[in-house]
Order: sequence, then structure tokens, then C-alpha cells
Amino acid sequence: TEIYLARLSPKMHWVLSEHKIQGHYVLPGTAYIEMIREVINLIVNEETVTLKDLVFISPLIVEPEETKDVQIIIKEEEGGKHITVASKEEMLDTWVKHVETVWVKSEKEKVGFIDIDGLKAKLSRQTVQPKEEQNDFFTIGDRWKSTSEIYMGKDELLCTLKLPEQFEKDLVDYTLHPALLDNAVNFSIQNIGYGMYLPYAYKKIKILHKMPNVFYSLVRKKDNIENTEIITADAWLMDQEGNYLVKAESVWFFCDTEKMIPVRVMPEDVEAYGEGKALDLGKAPRKIAVP
Repeated sequence: TEIYLARLSPKMHWVLSEHKIQGHYVLPGTAYIEMIREVINLIVNEETVTLKDLVFISPLIVEPEETKDVQIIIKEEEGGKHITVASKEEMLDTWVKHVETVWVKSEKEKVGFIDIDGLKAKLSRQTVQPKEEQNDFFTIGDRWKSTSEIYMGKDELLCTLKLPEQFEKDLVDYTLHPALLDNAVNFSIQNIGYGMYLPYAYKKIKILHKMPNVFYSLVRKKDNIENTEIITADAWLMDQEGNYLVKAESVWFFCDTEKMIPVRVMPEDVEAYGEGKALDLGKAPRKIAVP
């Protein structure tokens, strides 16, 4: 078992201070993926990372003056390495699970790309509405203002994303920029779904290359069932030439506003993971890009 420790707070990390749900600082689901990828990179130093059966279990909520200890725990199991992300709940003196996934060996990638111009020709260009104006549920920062154009079809959406110029330095620290990945997948599903959705699980996500400051995302709804509560979709992120950056298979989204309200989890029995290996995450040079 390998254990890594990060300390997160709204005062130090924009991924919390710029992402609020119902007035609470909540870590975006995409930030867990980048944290896991970065820890894997510390272990094996490989660009391609494949995660299977990634499930978001409970939200990580951090109060304005609070600092949260977050652990990434890796255990060798049959079929791959099981990864858990958990945080310390001081009131209970225990650890609460937020994400679980399995890190598997990446299969060799076949050469391929998506014809961006061909997609644009068959889809309909739409006006982009600022994300913060879509609903009153989320409060987000300027890093989320990255969607520059969208092309829509019945069950698919092609989106151009560009990180605002003043934040381009973020890309030095991140392979998967949490705000960009959030917009690339979650913004799109809001437009081809039937309401406001949050991701629940990824059957598989394969990270191939580092995000540039400008790229495309394609999200395609998988099922034809008119289910307004649950949507399953595949997602691809591509560079400007159409080369794959990220492939996400069977991403599950749910639409349930009661479940979206962030509440601190109070489990009766949560595994305690110990102190772990403290990563260099404070004011000193970082070994991991903590979202």
C-alpha cells in the first residue's frame, strides 16, 4: 500500500475558492482525476494513464478557514491497483471516502484522429452563454470561462475550449486542468441533456497527452432512451488537429437537485488510513499540482 497526503484549502487553492455549490466550497470531480494522475506520474512517470470504474462517492466540502487533509491510497489488487481518495473529517476523527477507481495497464493506442472540420460541417453552431448565467446553483470563477464556441447535433456536442490568457501559466502545473476538463465534459452534457447534471462515474478514462491552452471536446450521448434523470455519454478531447488527448468511455451523469446539495458525510464506519506520505505542497516548490 502506498499513501500520499495533500492539504487543500480555499485560501491556497483556486480549484476550491472558485468552485462553490449552494455557497459551499466543493472540490470538482475533475480535480480528483488530476490528483490521481499526478500521483501515478510520481510512481511510474508515464504520460498515458488509464483508470477504470471511477466512482464519485461523496463531495469534499471545505469551509472558508479550513485546511483539509486528503489522501490518495493505492493498493495492489487482482486486475489492477485500487485507488481511494479520502479526506480527514476532524469532527469524527476519521477518514471519509470521496472517490474510488482502478488503475490498469494502458493498452497500446491505435493511431487515429477526429475530423474536426467534418464534424463542424454536419453540426449546428450555437451561441455560447456564459456558464455562470445558466443557473444559480453554482458559483464559479473566471477559469471556467473557457468555452469559445459550440456545435450541436441531436445527441452530440463539439466544443472549442480556450483557457483565458491570464491563467495560461496554470498549464505548467497541470496535465488535466480541472476547470477545462470540467467544461469539456460537464458543460457539454448540460446542453444535450434535460436539466442540470453532475457526473457520477466513469467506466473508463484514458489520459494520453497534456492539455494545450486551446483544444476541442466532443461529447456524444450513448443511449436513445428519453431518461431525464440519468445520461450516459462518451467524451473525447482533441488538439486542434483532431489528435486524441483524452478518451472517456461511459460517463454517467445524474439529474437530482436534492442529491446535488453538498452535505458533509457522517459515516458510521470509515476506514482510517494512517498518516501517509506528506507531499511537498505548501509554499515550497510542489511535487504534485494540487488542484
